Parts: sequence; C-alpha cells; structure tokens
Amino acid sequence: MLKSMTGFGEGVTQNSRIVATVEIRSVNNRYLKVSTKIPDSHAKLEPDLERIVRDKLSRGTVSLTIRIVYLAGVQSYRLNDSVIESYLAQLKTFTNTPKDLLSAVLSLPGSIVESMPDDEADQDAPLIEEALRKAIDSLEEMRLREGKSMHLELESHCQQICQLTEKIAERAPRVSIAYRDRLADRVNDLLKTHGVTIQPGDLIREVSIYADRIDIAEEMARLRSHIEQFRSLMAGPEACGRKLDFLGQEMFRECNTMGAKSGDVQVSSLVVELKSIVERIREMIANVE
Repeated sequence: MLKSMTGFGEGVTQNSRIVATVEIRSVNNRYLKVSTKIPDSHAKLEPDLERIVRDKLSRGTVSLTIRIVYLAGVQSYRLNDSVIESYLAQLKTFTNTPKDLLSAVLSLPGSIVESMPDDEADQDAPLIEEALRKAIDSLEEMRLREGKSMHLELESHCQQICQLTEKIAERAPRVSIAYRDRLADRVNDLLKTHGVTIQPGDLIREVSIYADRIDIAEEMARLRSHIEQFRSLMAGPEACGRKLDFLGQEMFRECNTMGAKSGDVQVSSLVVELKSIVERIREMIANVE
C-alpha cells in the first residue's frame, strides 16, 4: 500500500494541569529527518518523542511542534534573579532610565523563564505521548489517502508502458525485414552498375549481424519484469518508496538502451513516449514513503 510523504496531523490531550497540543508535518525526503520544537519545561522528553516518530515513520522530513498550555492556578514561570539584577545594574549607569524600570527589565530576554520540576515534566510525558500518537494517526490517514490517489495514477502509467512495449514488440521484427529489403535493393543496383556478383549467404550474414545489433527483446523483457515488480510492491503492505525509486531508475535505463539500439523512426518515437511516462513515474515516487 502506497503512502505519500506529505501530510499534516494534530493531536490534543488534557489533564488537570495542562492542555497538550501536538502538530506534525511531513514533506518528502530520501531519508527520515525529524526536527522538534518543544517548550523548555519539557525539553527532556524530546528524545522519547522523536523515538515514537521514528518507530512509526520511515521516510520524510518531519516537523514536530508541541505546545503546552497551563490551566488556571498552575505556576509555570519564575523570575531569573541573576539576569534581572544584571540588567538593573547596567541600566543604573544611564542617567535617562525609564520611570517604570522594573517593567522594562521584565520585558528583556531571559528575565522570565519557563520552569517546571523534572518530576512534573515526567508526569506529563504519557499525556504528551498520547497527543503525539493521535497526531501521527491523523498524519498517516492523510498520507494513506493521498497514497491511494497516487496508486491509481501510477497504475495508469504502468498500463501505458505495457501498451507501448507491445507496440514496440510488434514493430521490432519489421525493422530487420525493412533493412534486408533496402540492402538487397542496393546490392542489385551495384550488380547492375558494376557487373559484380554476391553470394546469398553474404547478404543473409549481413542482415543477421544488423538484426543482432538492433535486437531489443532482452530490454523489453526486463522492462516488463520491472513493471510486474513495481505493481507487486505497490500492492504490498510495506513501505516501498526506495524500492520503487530503484525500479524507476532501472526502467529508465532500459528505455535509454532501447532508444540507443533502435534503428527505426517509429520505434524511436515510441521509446520517447516510454521515457516520458517513466520520468513522470519517477517524479511521483519521489514522494512515496
């Protein structure tokens, strides 16, 4: 089952002291990168929260924001005496000091700090983790929903590739026949002009060498195999973004080889269409977990 790497989720929980709100956003990334914004009072919980995210998600750039709102009667801030005293001492050296000096000092950075005993932060941990899991569930629901839409579009692209491959397979044998006829015409012209003779075996050998050089049966077989694997991975239960990315590269490689070996305008045109579809597939799977 496909999952997009792009999504948003939110979870809210509450107890008698706090309301915890967790927001989680994710965008595509080759690997998993987690950044967390959490109040200083609960900063010690960050490693455990990140571990929960890594257990649930495998790819993407994930931004985690935790907000803590204290209910009435809960003291969560304290004055930083040393910082305030330092500000006051420096301000007294100026003649034009504000009338409301204390108010001015309290508005300066570091004068008021968020404070929470470690044991209370530990008590809040289960509540915050519950909010995080709700947010991840919400995120996963959005990613799965988008993944289903991507699956349908990717399946359509796979079907187009199969159809184009069959057209190429139909056209490919005619290329050697057309080359044989052109070569025979040229040889006949030479025979008439110069009066030389040529053995039928020489003509057959030349055509065989050309046919071997432009043969793309192996590349088409591998492309069909890649499509089968691609579809199987999409239908499977595991995260498959990296494997799909690899298969996309291999499909593009086969198309390039077919284009290089093709000696026919029609086949070359079909290969260009193939490469265009494979490129669209590769762009899409860059956002698959």
